[in-house]
Formats: sequence, structure tokens, C-alpha cells
Amino acid sequence: MINTEITTTKGMEQAQRQMEQAKNRMALEKKKANEERRKFENHHKYMMGGAVHKYFKECFSFEESEINEILEVAFKTAEVQKTISAIKRRLSGNIRKIEKAEADVLKAQDALKKAEEKLQKAIEELNKV
Repeated sequence: MINTEITTTKGMEQAQRQMEQAKNRMALEKKKANEERRKFENHHKYMMGGAVHKYFKECFSFEESEINEILEVAFKTAEVQKTISAIKRRLSGNIRKIEKAEADVLKAQDALKKAEEKLQKAIEELNKV
């Protein structure tokens, strides 16, 4: 009697393994990107609070709206605008790092898609038999 059940072949098992590996790589890249983002955001929050404490000691007990008012006036000066422009130029290097991490995530997604396509082809081949 002919066995009509679909069984896994070596190629199908390999494709499934590659698909799982691609999924794991994609998950790992997403996790690394999120960790980097959170690390940057947390550092920024601490830095901003520390800056207020360090440079505006007499303002530390002010309300947020009062600090905002002071900063708004300070940021309008030419010297502060020049400093901001210099900092933005330096930050462009960090943007390149973020773009590289995003590219790594896209590569992992592509690998996952290829593994899924390979698995689908293997399943189709088995169904033909």
C-alpha cells in the first residue's frame, strides 16, 4: 500500500531549521535595537536632569513651566544657537549607527523571508509526490 502521508525530508527539515534561525536572528536584532534605543533615552533623561541640577542650581526647585520659560529665552541667544548647530553636526554620526542597526534588522527579515520561501517550495514538492 502507498503511504500518502506527507513526511518531512532532509531538505524540508533544513529549510525549517533555517527559517527558525532567521526568526531568531531577526528577534535578536530587534531586541538589540530596542536596548540601544532605551539605553540612549535613559542616558538622555539622566543627563538632562543632571544638567538642570548642575547649571541651574537656584532653579532646581522651580516648576517645569518656569524652567521651560528660562530655557526658551536662553535658547534664543546667538551663542546657544551656534552651539546647538555644532552639536547637531556631531550627532549625525549617531544617526549613521541607528541606520546600520535598522539595516541589520532588514537583512534578518530578508533571511527569514527566503527561508520561508524555501520551506514553502519544499512543502509544494512534497505535495506533488
